[in-house]
Amino acid sequence: MEVFIPPTHTSRWSFVRCRLSFHSGDGVVDASGFAVAVTAAVRGLLGEVGAALPVEIILFDDALQEAILRVPAPRLRELWGSLTTCTEFDKRPCSFRVVAVAGSLLSLAGSSREWCRDLALRADPG
Repeated sequence: MEVFIPPTHTSRWSFVRCRLSFHSGDGVVDASGFAVAVTAAVRGLLGEVGAALPVEIILFDDALQEAILRVPAPRLRELWGSLTTCTEFDKRPCSFRVVAVAGSLLSLAGSSREWCRDLALRADPG
């Protein structure tokens, strides 16, 4: 008798909201520069073969220097590790901050903490 073990990833994709900040405070990139920075971070940790990690920018916010990235769910760890260990881009000290990770865009759009806080504030009349 075989035992069925369900897959650990129910979603094909993982979505990552991350922010790029330069330590000098004056570094600003556009969407294509952000993509180059992500590729450089992956290449820095995983090498040339790892740089082939399929990462797509779904949304980019110029003001916040924040993006939503889409990556195959089984490769999420590689991307996350690459982003968190990145220390420089274009010979300038920087860091990526992973703000949120979700299995769907809808889950990434809504924050349960904010929703619960707003619900509590509406329920409290005074």
